[in-house]
Amino acid sequence: MNKNITKLNNNQYSYYGYIVDRNGTITSNRGCKPQQLTGYYFTYPYSHVTLVIDGKPRKVCKARLVYGLFSDKKIDKYGVLKFRDGDQSNVAFDNLYVISRKEYFKEHKGYNKKKFNEKTIKEMKETYNALPTEGQKKVSLRDMCQKYECSLTTVQKALKS
Repeated sequence: MNKNITKLNNNQYSYYGYIVDRNGTITSNRGCKPQQLTGYYFTYPYSHVTLVIDGKPRKVCKARLVYGLFSDKKIDKYGVLKFRDGDQSNVAFDNLYVISRKEYFKEHKGYNKKKFNEKTIKEMKETYNALPTEGQKKVSLRDMCQKYECSLTTVQKALKS
């Protein structure tokens, strides 16, 4: 383990001068008084914090940091960090677990995929290839996405088939 990371007790680690608790709070001892870090307002839900590591500011995911310290395992590129209660703001170690990407995609099979039947694809092609009447514009791909409630890629694949 790194010399800048030390276990204080079963519930706390010292990480480059920051105190990381098992319940997910990160406290900075820099400055005149300890201050709890809340995270960026633009990440959901305040999931990242900036820590000064070796004199350089680094953006760190709180959940990954907590899991990595208390499990003594680093999440590899094939691992996905999940939350037991589904609340991504609860970064307590007891709420975190890792599954493989393969398991993750099995859970989400078919998620965000829109499959069209042959009748719908034929209708899409006719609509898109129809010549505009006087005073009308040709139907755009964006209009097709809105009409069929799908992504641009999905519309393009349907039109090519």
